[in-house]
Amino acid sequence: MVIVIWNWSVLLLVLWNDAESLKITSLYVPRGATDDAYIDCRYDLEGEPLYDVKWYKDDMQFFRCMADGSVHEFPVEGVYINYSNHATVGSCPINLTRLSSSSAGKYKCEVSLDAPTFRTVSETKILRFMQSERRTQVKNDISSQNMKSVFRNQTDAFKAHSGVTTSKDSLSIHVVIFMLIFCSF
Repeated sequence: MVIVIWNWSVLLLVLWNDAESLKITSLYVPRGATDDAYIDCRYDLEGEPLYDVKWYKDDMQFFRCMADGSVHEFPVEGVYINYSNHATVGSCPINLTRLSSSSAGKYKCEVSLDAPTFRTVSETKILRFMQSERRTQVKNDISSQNMKSVFRNQTDAFKAHSGVTTSKDSLSIHVVIFMLIFCSF
């Protein structure tokens, strides 16, 4: 008891230091994304030893950065990632790729200290999947290309059957007329 009273200020300093020794300084998860999303968990250990950093999607672990720099990926539906094969202490960045509606959800970063405390902190943010105009445009472009290909094949068949030859300009006019007629239905 005498030692505790005599070292009260030192004891408070140690407890205060321990309470502030581990923190997530920034968690970046975009609110919404279409094709890819960069996510990052930055943390401050305040001189304590790192055990690991884990990423979760809807409470299912999909990635882990170890203190020695090694990384491990775990399969989770809707989560496809690109990452560096070696992690650095202080940050655990990942690039989510091939996003779809199953990629949306709660993304949590969890940072844990090594022995003797194994203290852990975590933060969670929500990522929403947004259908991109580009994806819609690509689908429309593919449909348009397919339609042009069908028309070209039909035009070639007509020319072969009737013996009619057309110039490129004439063919372009036929394509425009066909598109106008086809698109008006």
